[in-house]
Amino acid sequence: MRNTQRMDEHLFHLNPHAVLARGYSIVQNTQGEIVHDSTDLQLNETLDIQFAKGRVKAVVTHKSE
Repeated sequence: MRNTQRMDEHLFHLNPHAVLARGYSIVQNTQGEIVHDSTDLQLNETLDIQFAKGRVKAVVTHKSE
C-alpha cells in the first residue's frame, strides 16, 4: 500500500497541470511545437503561452542566449 501511495504522489508531481500550478508555463510556436530554446525563435514570431490559469499570445521583440 505504501508503494502505491508513493507512486500516486510521484505521478501527481509530474502531472503537467501540477507543474503549471508551480509557476511554469508551456510556450508553443505557431506550428504548435513546444519551444525549448531561445535560439529556436525569430524576432516578431508569435508565441502561445499556457499558464496554470489561462493563455496569452506574445510576440518576440528581443532575444538573448
